[in-house]
Amino acid sequence: MIIFIACLSEVVLADVVINEIMYNPSGDEYDFEYIELFSEEEENVSGWYFEGIDFTFPENISIDGYLVVANTLEDEGEDNDFSDRYPGVECDFEYKGTLLNSGETIILRDGEEDIIDVVSYDDWVEENHSLERVDIRGYSSSPENWAESSAGGSPGEENSVSLSNGCDWMVEIVINESASDDPEWQIKAFKINGEGKANITIQHWIEDSYGEVVKEYSDRNIENALSQSTSSKYSPALAEGEGYFIKANITSISCMDKASSNNFVSELIFVRGEEGSYSSNSSIHLQDVAPAKAEFGGVVKVKVDVYRGDTGKYAVYAYIEKDGKKISEKSTMHIKTKFINYSMTIPVQLKSNCNGKIKDGGYNVVVEGLGVSDSEEIKIEGIDDSLCKGGSSSSSEVEGDSGNHPLKKFEYEIVAKPDEIKIGEDVEIEVKLTNNDDEDYDIEIWSYVYRGNKCYSGEREKNKETKILKARNSEIVKLKNRLEEMKPGEYNLKVKIRKNSQKTTKDITETLEIIEEVEEITEDEVLREERLEPESWKEAVVYESSSFKSKKLLPQLFVGAHSLLLILLILTKTSRNI
Repeated sequence: MIIFIACLSEVVLADVVINEIMYNPSGDEYDFEYIELFSEEEENVSGWYFEGIDFTFPENISIDGYLVVANTLEDEGEDNDFSDRYPGVECDFEYKGTLLNSGETIILRDGEEDIIDVVSYDDWVEENHSLERVDIRGYSSSPENWAESSAGGSPGEENSVSLSNGCDWMVEIVINESASDDPEWQIKAFKINGEGKANITIQHWIEDSYGEVVKEYSDRNIENALSQSTSSKYSPALAEGEGYFIKANITSISCMDKASSNNFVSELIFVRGEEGSYSSNSSIHLQDVAPAKAEFGGVVKVKVDVYRGDTGKYAVYAYIEKDGKKISEKSTMHIKTKFINYSMTIPVQLKSNCNGKIKDGGYNVVVEGLGVSDSEEIKIEGIDDSLCKGGSSSSSEVEGDSGNHPLKKFEYEIVAKPDEIKIGEDVEIEVKLTNNDDEDYDIEIWSYVYRGNKCYSGEREKNKETKILKARNSEIVKLKNRLEEMKPGEYNLKVKIRKNSQKTTKDITETLEIIEEVEEITEDEVLREERLEPESWKEAVVYESSSFKSKKLLPQLFVGAHSLLLILLILTKTSRNI
């Protein structure tokens, strides 16, 4: 198995990537090893260097496309150097050292010692097959983004496992509501890349919050799928008051699937409990947290009672944090029905903490949403070692040592952000920038909201700000995005920061929930709809028939007629006297 780890220095998102590693060629290892870089745009790599092998690029060197660095570029004799085996491949650079067959970490740094790319590997591919990147834009740290090449590798040309040479199908779960008394969902497979039809097999099942399988379905076999295929609806009977994971996995596909990372999906659902008491005020009551002492990488089960009253908000979030720093994934549920009480157990996944940067101690389990929240303390100690085989991951821009961890020269984080926004509202966030260096930084910073390849906040650099961040100083930057043409759902918020006019930016990505404007329904209206006891109704005249109105007018008509008759009699008598 390949294990990829990020290093203790910050990975800069650059155009240049490590694209191929031939670490176990046939024949003499030193003769035919190579590393290939790739860049979609021209990039000056003067002064850049590798860790893991010994090589620094000379001055005035640029990369535009493929660039190969070989172990033995040329040597006397036949079939004993890179040029002999790959005569048509342009290669002008030679490194010292060797790539270990047992696995190691290869780091590419720029002239400022920022990490451009990093890959760690074990002995995974067969002899004379290289390790090739599947998706140029994919993550170096993702095992699914690397695969074994065809025999001999592909230095200086498109990888044999490149996405353009195969297909890419992904699976997703479409759910009616993440929290309901009758959850329904469908399994959907659709094509991202590739040509032609494919035969696909999908496994899917349901697990409870303890990881036990409570429902297992027969494999779903799809034949001759061209672009997408959606299953019929599933709606099994599940115990109330519990959280469940619906899971699906593409297990086989007839075309060459180049991105298996999107072949698996897991969605969290909740089966609600008893109905509420029709109060207009929402409430969240955290009943229990188990275990009371947990390990990093483990799952914490949070038992909670949630009641949605008369509010347009419907998202509820559960996570674990301390001093505003989340140390877990965020479990999200949508409560679409008002005046309903949900009693459930929510699983919350703790971060692995394989790098040991998060300290043991007391943390807060938080459940918030609907305008209210509740929390309880939990103790977290130790690490689940099964999740940390092969190394650790973290990011920093190292300056020196501060306690147990390196101090970053440049730090950046979102310190204030709404979790949900109504359609038509602006997104306002605060980003903290910290300069721990001895020199000032020229900073450009901007943000935008997107989903897929579409931006929903206008031009991506529309709210760009420029400023000077003084040495040994921090500053809070406020950014606003005006949203356009939104529909309810989950979107991505991206913050991009450019320091000292560097071509590559430092990015932060967070999720953002867009909710629709919900018409407020009063408690009285709900009570009437539910046809409760008559005394709960307020007196009101809704409609009067014509006959009923006539009866109500008879006394007034009688008085009027009587008065008119008296006037006529008086007038008659007066005329006679005259």
